[in-house]
Amino acid sequence: MTHPSCRDLPLSQARIARFITEARVTFGRNSIARDILPPSRPISVEGFRKIGINSIVDRIVFVDGASKTVHYGTPSGAPYGSAVAEKETELVLTNLMKLSGSKYIQEIRGDLEGVEVQTAIDEMFRRKFMPNLILTNIDQSFRFWEFKQFKPLRMPRKGLRFPEGYFEGIPVHYSRLLPSGLTIIVDSNRLGCLEVKTDFDVSVSNIREDTDKRAVQQQFPNLDLDEKVRILCLETVKSTIQTDEPYAFLMIKHIGTKLKIEQPSS
Repeated sequence: MTHPSCRDLPLSQARIARFITEARVTFGRNSIARDILPPSRPISVEGFRKIGINSIVDRIVFVDGASKTVHYGTPSGAPYGSAVAEKETELVLTNLMKLSGSKYIQEIRGDLEGVEVQTAIDEMFRRKFMPNLILTNIDQSFRFWEFKQFKPLRMPRKGLRFPEGYFEGIPVHYSRLLPSGLTIIVDSNRLGCLEVKTDFDVSVSNIREDTDKRAVQQQFPNLDLDEKVRILCLETVKSTIQTDEPYAFLMIKHIGTKLKIEQPSS
């Protein structure tokens, strides 16, 4: 689709501000990883991961008055914030799965039952932990509604950090990243931390001002970069689990379920 030229129009700071606010708010509402591992300042030097989105989009959606007949709406920043939050959660869950030896797994054969969740919680208490978060998968999240110990929130949820409800007072969340036979119970206060070297940030900028404009042009020779902008969403973090065992989590796993991240189809 051909758009009117907007290379000579200034970027709309109001549009950019709205986009950035949507991205940051959505990130904050969905960064369930930061409930599993509380964020902290860096306490180490190596092992940090950059998580983010580097996208080139049409500049016209971030300017005003490009056309007298067609209004070009600004894209929502929400998908950008939720995507980075989910990638952050994947980093934390992958780290947990690498540490999940047999003494951190309670295997079940049939459908998840309330008594099995209660048994895992009691075991956490026996190990001197105070479980304060349950993370389950989408399929088993519906099972919790059948448990007598579960008290649903019964109000609209604004993101993944808002629980479905409470099991014996412990908030129950879900993640589409977990395989359908896996539920995790944690004591986040003693599990570890998410070291944050650079926190989640968002920017929208003209590519014509980029120091690497030539490199971008070589990669995309057919793009008129004066008609494009770069959207950059980025953070630098590290998932750190306490080094002394026992670790402050237990997993309830259906027999045959593989401990791996389920890549969502959508």
